[in-house]
Amino acid sequence: MYAKCGDMNASKRMFDEMPQRNLVSWNAMIVGFVRNKLYDKAIWTFRALLLDGSVSPDQVSISSVLSACANSGGLDFGRRVHAHVVKLGLESVAYVKNSLMDMYSKCGRFEEALGLFDIMNERDVVTWNTMMMGWVQNDHFEEACSCFQAMMREEILPDEATFSTVLHASASLAAWGQGAAIHTLIIKTGFGDETPSKCRIVDSYDCSLPAAWPW
Repeated sequence: MYAKCGDMNASKRMFDEMPQRNLVSWNAMIVGFVRNKLYDKAIWTFRALLLDGSVSPDQVSISSVLSACANSGGLDFGRRVHAHVVKLGLESVAYVKNSLMDMYSKCGRFEEALGLFDIMNERDVVTWNTMMMGWVQNDHFEEACSCFQAMMREEILPDEATFSTVLHASASLAAWGQGAAIHTLIIKTGFGDETPSKCRIVDSYDCSLPAAWPW
């Protein structure tokens, strides 16, 4: 409760007073620190979980600490977490692989994120979004658009993050034909009906849609 309200000091006091800590309590602290952007403390808590040794981390622990590494540039510790993922046999869990891809991409090791993507048997929308964002962050806008097209061929339903990313890539390339096609797809999938979604998508396109395109 305290963590969700942003009071991590109170959460930490309660955690420290616990005579016994189960995985749920450890995860609550790690997730709470990440949600409140206290990434170093999330990593420290994960380290403490490993040192405690009474319970093993699960995919929630792993994904949360990888998010902390991704947002703090903690590549070295992220690699150690990756090794722990293999040790725990969690490397086949899509949720964990997506988190690993995100960590490597945000820490400047996009080629490693791409390597993970290439060996994945099952890819969900988060997987594809992570790849597209990685291409965009590295200024490879054509590859981001190609990734979107491949996602469509795989019949993966795009979400708002997908559209935001591919519209940014299309705008950067001044690919108006593709932008028009994506605009049509946005309407078909219903994202054009909601004002908040509409505003975020237009903002992501950096006001570069032709004025004649009505919403």
